[in-house]
Amino acid sequence: MKVRSDPTCPLCQEEEETALHLLGRCSALSATRFTPLGLYCMDYTDLGNIRWPLLLKLAKASMRFL
Repeated sequence: MKVRSDPTCPLCQEEEETALHLLGRCSALSATRFTPLGLYCMDYTDLGNIRWPLLLKLAKASMRFL
C-alpha cells in the first residue's frame, strides 16, 4: 500500500479526501454514487439514512479500497 502525503482527493483534485468527500461529495464519483444510492451528492444527514450495504457497494464501485 502506498502512503500519500498530499491530502487532496486523487480522483477530482478539488478538496481534501475525507470519508464524507469520498462517499458524498467527490465530483468524480457522482455517477458512481447515483447508481446504488440514487443521489449525486450527500451530506452527513444523507449518509446517516443510507443502509450500510449500499455504502459498501459504493465503496467497492469507487475502486479506492483495492
